[in-house]
Amino acid sequence: MPLFSFEIAQGGKPPFVARTESLPDIRAAWCQVEALALTIGHRDGASIRVKNADGGIVILTGVATALAMIGKCSRPDCPLKARKGAAAKLSPMRSQSSFWRRPDQEAPTL
Repeated sequence: MPLFSFEIAQGGKPPFVARTESLPDIRAAWCQVEALALTIGHRDGASIRVKNADGGIVILTGVATALAMIGKCSRPDCPLKARKGAAAKLSPMRSQSSFWRRPDQEAPTL
């Protein structure tokens, strides 16, 4: 299975690798982008970049766009739609802090 590297960037700062995963195809990578966007939450100007094993960019999108695409999913049983609704009920700080850090660490400044 192809290896994909998921990176997050904001405000002209260098991106950092959020995770690297072996996935069956690019469609599976897009689902991971949407899930990552839910984890990040709304951050002005944040983007997600996905690279293949050769280092080529295969997906580049803003977090806001990825979040909007979840609502357009044609699957009636889309699990991300349910997560998106639940995440919207959390406070912004709480929904973002669990992704960026362990409870005993400070969140990095983006």
